[in-house]
Amino acid sequence: MITYKVTMQQNTNCDNPYISYGIAALNSIDNSEIIRINDVFIDYKQALLFVDKLNRLKLSPIHLRDVIEDIL
Repeated sequence: MITYKVTMQQNTNCDNPYISYGIAALNSIDNSEIIRINDVFIDYKQALLFVDKLNRLKLSPIHLRDVIEDIL
């Protein structure tokens, strides 16, 4: 089974630091990371809602990039 979680990254744009959030898919058995996509959201609540939906729908990790591309 796959579990999605929110990740956090510290970035810099033109010498201005900011925090962004990404998505990681984890193997529930051994907690190993299958795929991670960084810098998707700048709002934590949006990222959390998105991850909750991915977990509820049990999205296969092979579709994660497409789903993220669709929301952008």
